[in-house]
Amino acid sequence: MRGNALQDAEEWGKDKNLSYQDKQFLAASREQEIQEEIAAKEKEAQLERERKDREATESRNLLLTEANIKAKRKIRNGSIFVLLALVVTATLGIFTEKQINKLASIENEVKTVQKLSQLAGDLRNDNQESASDEALRIAGLSFRIKDRNLKLSMLLASMSRAYQSLGKKNEAKENITESLEYLNQVGNQISADERIRVELLIRYMINDYQEAFNLIQAYPNEINPFKDNQIITVQDIESIHLELLKNKISERLRLKVEASLKQHHYAELNNLLASKKWQEADAKTALIIRSYLFCSDIKKLDEIWVKHSQGRFGFSVQKKIWLEHANRLSVTQFIEKEKKNFNDFLSQIGWYEQGYEDIIEKITKDGYKKGNAGILPYSLHFGNVVSSFSKSNPFYHYIYDLRQEPLSSAEILFSPKCRLNSLNRQIKFIWPAKGVLTSGSGWRWGRMHKGLDVANSVGTPIYASAPGIVAKAGWSKGGYGNLVEIRHPDGSMTRYGHNSRVMVSEGQQVRQGERIALMGDTGFSTEPTLHFEIHQAGKGEVNPINFLPSGL
Repeated sequence: MRGNALQDAEEWGKDKNLSYQDKQFLAASREQEIQEEIAAKEKEAQLERERKDREATESRNLLLTEANIKAKRKIRNGSIFVLLALVVTATLGIFTEKQINKLASIENEVKTVQKLSQLAGDLRNDNQESASDEALRIAGLSFRIKDRNLKLSMLLASMSRAYQSLGKKNEAKENITESLEYLNQVGNQISADERIRVELLIRYMINDYQEAFNLIQAYPNEINPFKDNQIITVQDIESIHLELLKNKISERLRLKVEASLKQHHYAELNNLLASKKWQEADAKTALIIRSYLFCSDIKKLDEIWVKHSQGRFGFSVQKKIWLEHANRLSVTQFIEKEKKNFNDFLSQIGWYEQGYEDIIEKITKDGYKKGNAGILPYSLHFGNVVSSFSKSNPFYHYIYDLRQEPLSSAEILFSPKCRLNSLNRQIKFIWPAKGVLTSGSGWRWGRMHKGLDVANSVGTPIYASAPGIVAKAGWSKGGYGNLVEIRHPDGSMTRYGHNSRVMVSEGQQVRQGERIALMGDTGFSTEPTLHFEIHQAGKGEVNPINFLPSGL
């Protein structure tokens, strides 16, 4: 049943009680009709597609025929034009391939920058904000690097550093390897200066501090961090030195690194003062004094301050005003009448009425020429000392009792022992421990024994042989066991090994004769012993016997 007949039958049976077989027959008839309609429409659609395909084919054939006719016409115009067309076509093909390769390279760079930015986010989520900021800085710097291999090497080095900070050692190692591979592929399209600067940054980020330091020494002008638009920062240079000093290096290299770091600090101070960044320069001055404590350094610092302030700031300026108020140079104890002189001095240079923030704000706003003469340098702090005057007053460091604070500013700046034109004072060493001298400096057991050994019982006090600042305090891998190293004002260094207990910390200032450790037998030792060495500035280890008083 089809068409109208099926429709009439369905209409007639709506109100009739049809049997199950009749209902099934009508439903099957309707389903068959629907399927036939679908098949008819599909066939119609297929015919339409075939018709359009034929039309498209005819159209393509027509275009090809027209193109062929045009090509034949061009051929008739002369074979030279055909040859030229072939050359152009070949050139365009090569150009397209290069463009594809360039796009792929750019895509790789973008993905690498995105990955580094993602790692910066991970670092920030891990509360490592400084590491995160550094990663973002490198990502930004990468857009200034033209050579793609150099750029990728720098980005991967930064990613390696980020992974190290996140504790992912395997990923860090993989990125270091890949970074070095790209570095070795850098071509000659970039300037030598740019390559040196970026390579230094890469060496620093992959913890190759030795090679980074070598680059600093070999190319000081190219790596100068104070130049405009420089990718190397002042902090980068300082960190390379400090990280290298943490490693186990030879004494000769250590002295070289320390001298280079000192030179860098002075260069930074000069740059800060030339830029009139008074607060940063003040802080840098305090750091140099705490780090070196040489009389010649105090003189050099004074000259730099006087030069950049047209004679208004500096230690010599302060000293002149100090003397104008009838103050003594070497003060062991203030008498009552001197307190007024002291307050008059503070008032004249501007420390009495103004706090530090007020001083900096006034100089920055009004200019250094309108500030009080001698008001800077200000921030000098030499550890925990006791004074009858307020500790908030920085000048008490200048006039504090020399016998109680042997490396204070009073002794360095204003006492007759260290005038601004004096040389470094000669250190006089004392025996660092009581006991029996069991070994001197020289050949022992087939190798050179650097220093001397003093034996006694475990727990015997060890004393600082000279005043200075603790450079190292803790376990040493070089056989010394628990080790203390002290740097002294003349640039020399003393070393105390095999201690059972260390009683000072790095950066701490110690007086001559101050207890710094207890004797022990840690490290490569056969009995409770103090191993003691003296290293002179620029010369290395010397025989301590030649510098100690006669008799133990």
